Amino acid sequence: MRCIGNASPGEIAITGAESYLVSIAVTPATLVNAQGDAIRVRPVLAAETLTLQPGNRRNRVGLGGTLSLGARQAPGDYRGEYLITVDYL
Repeated sequence: MRCIGNASPGEIAITGAESYLVSIAVTPATLVNAQGDAIRVRPVLAAETLTLQPGNRRNRVGLGGTLSLGARQAPGDYRGEYLITVDYL
């Protein structure tokens, strides 16, 4: 596998009632290419809780992850989805 460009974490923005504490969770995912080859992804959040502040720019959480690659992982475009859940505490 070859990394093209610089790797950087993603970021999610959360909106809601000011000063409330929320929990954040994200599900594992499977990325699949056009041939059906799969890569397992374990997303990692920079924080699992957040106190909401006024303004969207202040309510951001970093999102990275770990890829589980096979010994002979096929190159190509892999796509998939994961679910992010935010609950008021």
